[in-house]
Amino acid sequence: MEAGFEVVWANDVWDVACQTYRDNLPNPQMHEGDIRDFERFPTAQLLVGCYPCQGYSQGGRRDPDESINFLYRQFDRVLRIVNPKAFVVENVNGMAYGPNRRLLDNQLCRFRLAGYKVSWQVLNARDFGVPQNRRRVFLVGIRSDIDTRYVFPEPSHGP
Repeated sequence: MEAGFEVVWANDVWDVACQTYRDNLPNPQMHEGDIRDFERFPTAQLLVGCYPCQGYSQGGRRDPDESINFLYRQFDRVLRIVNPKAFVVENVNGMAYGPNRRLLDNQLCRFRLAGYKVSWQVLNARDFGVPQNRRRVFLVGIRSDIDTRYVFPEPSHGP
C-alpha cells in the first residue's frame, strides 16, 4: 500500500493469519479458506504468493511427497485465470536444492507455459538491510507480451 499497490484479494487457510492481516491492513480483502475452494478472482496487475513449505523446509518433516508441496499448482491455476502483468513467489530456499529441486523446476516450467518470462534467485534478507539471516528463493515472472525481463537487485548491505 505504501508502495502504491492496492490489495484486491488475499487468502490464507489459517484463521490467525487472516485476523493478523485484517488487524494490520486497511480495507483488507481477506478470504479465509482453502484456495482450492475458490473459483473467481478479481483482475490484478500483480499476483504475489507463497505456499506451504513444510515438505522441503530445513526445519520441517521434509516429506517430498506430501500433498501441500504441490499447492504451487493452485498458484499456477490462479495465475492463468487472473493473467496479471507480473507475479512474485517467495519460499524457503530448500526448494532450490537436492531432491526438492524438482518442485522448483516444475514451477518454472508451469509458469513459463502459462506465458511468463520467469527469473529466480536465492536471496538473503541480511544482504538487503533486514536484521535476519534468512535465505529465500524468489521467482519473478513478467508476462511474455511485455518487452522486459526482471533482473534481481544486487545486495545493498555488506556482511
